[in-house]
Amino acid sequence: MKKRQSFCLLIAMLLVFMTGTGVWAEDDTRGLGDGLFGAILEGMFSQANSSAKTNMRNVTVDPIPDQTYTGKAITPTVKVSFWGSRLKRGTDYTLTFSNNRSVGTAKVVIKGKGDFTGSKTVSFKIVKKNGSSGNSSSGSSSKKKNESSSTSKKFNVKLSTTVYTYNGRFRKPSVTVTAGGKKITAKYYTVKYFDNRSVGDATVKVTGKGDYKGYSGEASFRIDLKKASLASVKATGDSQIKVTWRKDTQADGYQIEYSTRKSFGSGTKNKMVRNGNKTTEDLYWLVNGKKYYVRVRSYKKVGSRNRYSEWSTVRNATVKE
Repeated sequence: MKKRQSFCLLIAMLLVFMTGTGVWAEDDTRGLGDGLFGAILEGMFSQANSSAKTNMRNVTVDPIPDQTYTGKAITPTVKVSFWGSRLKRGTDYTLTFSNNRSVGTAKVVIKGKGDFTGSKTVSFKIVKKNGSSGNSSSGSSSKKKNESSSTSKKFNVKLSTTVYTYNGRFRKPSVTVTAGGKKITAKYYTVKYFDNRSVGDATVKVTGKGDYKGYSGEASFRIDLKKASLASVKATGDSQIKVTWRKDTQADGYQIEYSTRKSFGSGTKNKMVRNGNKTTEDLYWLVNGKKYYVRVRSYKKVGSRNRYSEWSTVRNATVKE
């Protein structure tokens, strides 16, 4: 009995090693049999399948403007998006507000729902009504002096576009600059763009001049991979399909998703290709006679995480019997 247990343990360790070194892909569990080995592999890859949901840490939340104190609980509109698509409250996330009745800093917890998991916390300010003793009588010059003497000397910069698709050219969204709630004309600032050609995060820096010397501000925008292009999906042998796609010069690799369901619901599997130069991959251990739906997307590592393109169009093939 001890020898048998030791043998099973050795096989389990071998399976873990083979999976980690790429001998088997994460999804190559079909055909390996039931029992102990099947249970081992099922446990190993259950976590990979659950990772299909998107963590709320990766969504984008538009800045919430300062809110005016009313004495009542304040629940401003929260705009949440993922890769440029606006998410829907109640379907993709829920909101929980706190400290949102008094003057100060309020918080809102955005909790994932449906295809989203985890949570993200953002804050906004509640301020007293503006009782500025404004000498509103004459003049723009006095306003400029008041603004120029501001201790913050901060420009608020808003971009005409915050998400682009890579096309090999420099991207330069137009800017709207304000200070103290007033729109500033272009003669009072200069604009510079950084990292605005390749896939990733780009930055716009605005520097004041003339009456607004000493002011500065910045904003960021994103350049995404272009949509992946799937060339062909063919059944090439027993329990096997070959997937071919077009190379993306900006990609570090690709992700293949395949399923017997056209909607890519439960039972969907993924396979990572960690080579941006590769344009073909075989899928093994498929069920003979079954039709499989396949799509692919590219990815590029930006900072500590991967940025993905849109999914390609879906193609299908029936495994040969």
